[in-house]
Amino acid sequence: MSCVLASGMARDCSDSLGGIEEILIAERDNVTAFTLSNHEITAITQAGASSFFRYNLKKESGSLTSTATVDQTAGTSFYDNVLAFTINKLTAAKTNEIKMLMLARLAVIVKDNNGKFWGLGFDQFAEGSALVAQTGQAFGDPNQYQIELMDKSQLPCYEVQASVVAGLTIA
Repeated sequence: MSCVLASGMARDCSDSLGGIEEILIAERDNVTAFTLSNHEITAITQAGASSFFRYNLKKESGSLTSTATVDQTAGTSFYDNVLAFTINKLTAAKTNEIKMLMLARLAVIVKDNNGKFWGLGFDQFAEGSALVAQTGQAFGDPNQYQIELMDKSQLPCYEVQASVVAGLTIA
């Protein structure tokens, strides 16, 4: 396969923001189909009465990173797509929910602070890769869960059309 460049890139206006606003998470088995067009998810079909669950984040408490690993000798390449976020205040209910989150096979949609949606866990399911729960020591220290979800995929995270997200069942 020849790897042909298709276009250049103009300098942008430097008007974007970092960070994540919210996360939508479903069990991957409840996503029965999705449609791709030019690295963008244009349709998602959910099983029966299944839902995505919304996780609202505090400002500047989450990130999504896609890192390519290329081995020229082996002729292979893949991406580690890692979602890292924080949920404040340790509770038994949150611990139980996060325990299931860490063990499940997931499909995840991330809304960034630019209003764009990004999907991971669609080609290969996403799953928990790290969890730290901490009480802090001083009064001003964080009392929180630090969570990482990851998928390994042939491609970086897909952009998801806002109209697709609007059509999802979200609890």
